[in-house]
Amino acid sequence: NVERSVLVVRIKSSDGRREPSYTKERLNEVIFSDSRNVNSFAFQYKKCSNGKLRFVPGTLEEPMGVPGVVDMVISENFDNLHFDRAMERRVNDLFAKEIAPMNSYDHIIFCLPRNMENKFLAFAIKNDNVSYYADPWCGKLSGTMHEIGHNLGLSHSGEWGNQEYDDESDSMGLGYNRF
Repeated sequence: NVERSVLVVRIKSSDGRREPSYTKERLNEVIFSDSRNVNSFAFQYKKCSNGKLRFVPGTLEEPMGVPGVVDMVISENFDNLHFDRAMERRVNDLFAKEIAPMNSYDHIIFCLPRNMENKFLAFAIKNDNVSYYADPWCGKLSGTMHEIGHNLGLSHSGEWGNQEYDDESDSMGLGYNRF
């Protein structure tokens, strides 16, 4: 049995005008709930692995109001800001400085604020511990299943020829958009 820690980071602007759509409480529910009444990310992976793979809320040295979910404030002007590699480095550097070293958690889910210009819905690097989500994909089961799948080493299930999303049967292909 394997237990993996996850910290969800809501990125907010310092002026309070920009933040992700999902509240800390709602993210805790859709990511970590172990209730059959909530189709959560952790519950789905637990079911798919026959209980052998569990995702649990990451903790901080200081008590957290909502288990596994924190806010991180970025002081930049979000009006004309878009997410690119430079912004990715700034987010990662700020996390390491303000919250914890990047290797403190098995998975870090960064939820970008509403109306931030992005060229993606979500992305993660294969065999890494970080994933990024445009709003509102951070709270969508299909998005987290797909991107954390990449963190765990999974490729797109339809990666034959040029049709990497051709397989519609699971979350690592086009099927991710169906649930």
